[in-house]
Amino acid sequence: MRGHHSKALNAAQRAAGPGASQPEVDAFVDHLWLEAGLAQNSLAAYRRDLSIYAAWLDGRALHSSTEADVQRFFASQHAHTKATTANRRLTVLKRYFRWALREGAMQTDPTLKLQAAKQALRVPKTLSEFQVEALLAAPDTETPLGLRDRTMLELMYASGLRVSELVSLRSFELSMNDGVLRVMGKGSKERLVPYEKDSMLQANIHHIAPGGSSDGVIVHAGEEMGVLLRGTLELQVDQETYLLHPGDSFHFRSERPHGYRNAGTEPVEVVWVSTPPTF
Repeated sequence: MRGHHSKALNAAQRAAGPGASQPEVDAFVDHLWLEAGLAQNSLAAYRRDLSIYAAWLDGRALHSSTEADVQRFFASQHAHTKATTANRRLTVLKRYFRWALREGAMQTDPTLKLQAAKQALRVPKTLSEFQVEALLAAPDTETPLGLRDRTMLELMYASGLRVSELVSLRSFELSMNDGVLRVMGKGSKERLVPYEKDSMLQANIHHIAPGGSSDGVIVHAGEEMGVLLRGTLELQVDQETYLLHPGDSFHFRSERPHGYRNAGTEPVEVVWVSTPPTF
């Protein structure tokens, strides 16, 4: 158990980065990581806000705080800051002191009578239809990176994913047939997210058995791109033959007659992107 605790604490410290080294803060962040399952960015934010309060205490222990201490802290630190910042730090302190009470480190909660500052209701900012179209048109789809960026933008627009969820998405969490994403969100909570699959660029991992090949010559409108993950793939484009090995990539217009076959003795795995979707 000691080794597990040490690993968890080290992970929490790495997630938060430089900051207060007080054992109280370390133990609390450790608790958030182990029991609450907070994400790495959230752990860092909790440590950062607690570090600011700990520095203000000027060497005194966090569990020695009184209601007057907390009131003076907010009066001195947040007289000219946004209500959102003050409320976030109050939430952090309330959560810390509730935990300290449960752990027996304190007898009373110094934040019990403190209330959050009033915040003006903010209307969410939205993009106009023209701005959305301009954003989707920005990537250069003549390049592999441009196709990747366009795919990511369309997926985010179609599914409502957060940017952090989008960039951490793995291929096996995407069901092309069902139009569903399996997303790991805040607090390590998993959810299923539907998306409009017909509007997206389509990417599949093709599995081609030894001796397998395309069913004749393929010609259609659009573009093809991909990268070989495993095996040896013979790609024919405009009567030219290319032998691809793991790590090799390709990109060509779909109007060019093309086909493929497994030229090796083991199964081929190839990430294949086609736009517009054809498979």
